[in-house]
Amino acid sequence: MAGETVLVVDDAEENIKFLKEYILKPNGYKVLTASDGVEGLNIALSQKVDLIISDLVMPRMGGLELLESLQNASSNVPTILTTSYGSEKTAVKAFRLGSKDYVIKPYGVDEMLMAIDKSLAEVRLRQERKSLMQNLMKVNKTLEHQLKEMRTLYAVGRSVTSLLDLDELLLRIVEATTYLSGAEQSSIMLTDENGDLYMRAAKGIKDVKPQSFRIKAHDGISAQVVRTGEPIILGGYDEDDSFKVKTDYFVKALICVPLKFKDEVTGILMVSNLKSTQGFKKRDIELLATLAHYSSIAIENARLHAQIDQQPTQNDVQHDEVKKNVQITSEQISGSQTLSEITTPFATLGHLAAGVAHELINPIKTIHAKTKTVSEQFTNDADLLKHTNEIECEIAKCQRIIKSLLDFAGETHHDKRPVKLDKVLNKAMNQLSKDKKINRQIEIIRGYAPKLKSVMGDQNQFFQAFYYILQHSLDSMSTGGTLRVITRSIGHEAQVIITDTGEGISNNEIYHIFDPFYKSAKHNYGLGLSIAYGVIERYNGTIEVDSKLGSGTTFTIRFPIWEE
Repeated sequence: MAGETVLVVDDAEENIKFLKEYILKPNGYKVLTASDGVEGLNIALSQKVDLIISDLVMPRMGGLELLESLQNASSNVPTILTTSYGSEKTAVKAFRLGSKDYVIKPYGVDEMLMAIDKSLAEVRLRQERKSLMQNLMKVNKTLEHQLKEMRTLYAVGRSVTSLLDLDELLLRIVEATTYLSGAEQSSIMLTDENGDLYMRAAKGIKDVKPQSFRIKAHDGISAQVVRTGEPIILGGYDEDDSFKVKTDYFVKALICVPLKFKDEVTGILMVSNLKSTQGFKKRDIELLATLAHYSSIAIENARLHAQIDQQPTQNDVQHDEVKKNVQITSEQISGSQTLSEITTPFATLGHLAAGVAHELINPIKTIHAKTKTVSEQFTNDADLLKHTNEIECEIAKCQRIIKSLLDFAGETHHDKRPVKLDKVLNKAMNQLSKDKKINRQIEIIRGYAPKLKSVMGDQNQFFQAFYYILQHSLDSMSTGGTLRVITRSIGHEAQVIITDTGEGISNNEIYHIFDPFYKSAKHNYGLGLSIAYGVIERYNGTIEVDSKLGSGTTFTIRFPIWEE
């Protein structure tokens, strides 16, 4: 690694020239020079210097005096002393004053380069640690931002799919679109019977009445999205970018995604920047496409609900048919539990989760490998090792989040075989103890059926499911309590009953605790219980929750017994 700045302090011009022209510059170092210790000290304290190569004997201030002055100024710039009159006593004094090396003149190119590499080793390791920390913070920030996006998207999805008033629904959609994209403008346009687009709701678009904003079926960018059913992203590259949305209406950057219901394009969702040249990214398309999934179904649901309200006098057959259509549409929203099916809104959220995880796997691996290298190369620096340990803790945190995202998306490997539930429960409890999740004031009572038969599934996934459920129970007993973990066999099923004496769950909250990223007034559930629910369901199990505020919660998990 070169590119560092080296300060050469010597009263002999030929020595400076030799170092500069034959050693430092050919190897990529930047060079500063000084003719004595006083000048060198001023440069070292006023400019960024990575290494000092100083002669021992110079007028005004020699090399040892320079070292002492640097030490008094709390400067930690590594220094190499060079001299033709060296002695063991002088070398010992130089090292005591902080010199990294002591080179006798005349020296060769290779000899000096070895001394430079040795002296800069600590500096380079510290710089690498700093770079690793910055990269890790950047990855953490990206991860936090994308998790926030997903939580917001999920919350928005729940919100819009619960609205039945079309005008209110459309307004909520454009507000959510603006929030997620950070765009100056957003709008939603629907198709009429002729295939033309008309604006139904907008945010940030001034001097335009939505009702009068129409685009012909074959006119412009928006119409192209309707015809092809594919999203479009434009702009953000040049100050002079200008894209026509319709006559007399131009923007500098835009994304336009289709609204589809049953493979038919029913409108578009568009965001744009009228003044800013800031462009949009591929991830913005993914976020808006997911929101468009929610919106399309919600819009159709609202329309069908309006038909029921407007036609109360129709015959029962027609009335029931419309209600059936509403029910089918609603089931598309509420029944979207299989994350592997990308056609559903929740599947798209799972797909996004997997995308976020895969996007971060390689940077985290690189940071981890480099941190390990730094730790192995510099085992005697306690301060440096403290920082690398902190980095490794943050890396482990990121890896757990990434694994949770992959589990939520159903992308982890399944190793299906007979599983002993008591062993998995013990392993989960031991891990919770290692992770310091168990309050000392909590009493743990285990009651395992002595001859409980195995169930079929993936042991690691069962471990994770029980870990999250047990963690929730332990977290609910912040001031202490009792946790009971019971297993039993009834008929052809094995049961696990986990009971705590914690704070309990309210009636409203209990219906949402398995929703990803659900957040109540007191709790943020994240992905833990969602992952547990997915694992249990994946292996034909069921989970029931019974809770009372102030009294505690009971989780009852059932699996079919494996018949040998």
